[in-house]
Amino acid sequence: MAAHVGVAEHLVFVEPPWSNQFRCCSYEGSATFTFLVGVDAAGKIQVAPTGATARGPERTRFGHIFWRDGEQRVIFAPETLRDARPFRVTVINEELADVADAVVAAVDPAAPLVLDVDLDYFATENHGAMNLRAATGVSDGDLMTAYHLAWDFPDLGAAYLAKGD
Repeated sequence: MAAHVGVAEHLVFVEPPWSNQFRCCSYEGSATFTFLVGVDAAGKIQVAPTGATARGPERTRFGHIFWRDGEQRVIFAPETLRDARPFRVTVINEELADVADAVVAAVDPAAPLVLDVDLDYFATENHGAMNLRAATGVSDGDLMTAYHLAWDFPDLGAAYLAKGD
């Protein structure tokens, strides 16, 4: 939905070792997939692979990712979408030694940014989180700060934005 209304045009997903959301798709290391997000003839938001994504072996493997109302929302006819917007998904393999550099390279500093930090990545006791804590020196205090930033952040609705602070 955020891509369709123009709030987001690029998702950067750092995929931890225990995840298989995108690993099911054929890529080595990291990859960027391109789509159009628009409305089909039935009025439903759909995602259509484009460019190399539409031609590659992963083109049919996104059905489990793009769902809405219990339905797969991937189609293979981008020309049938109205009000279509481009959308990119960059997947970065967390096991890369240069994951921080890969994230910085993937983000456009001139574009709006939505930061969604999955605190489970830092907080759970799994080999990926333990390695990340050891490599980055993230402390429990830092985790508490991140938690409060995520959960105590003000409601950014119209009333808040009208205040202008």
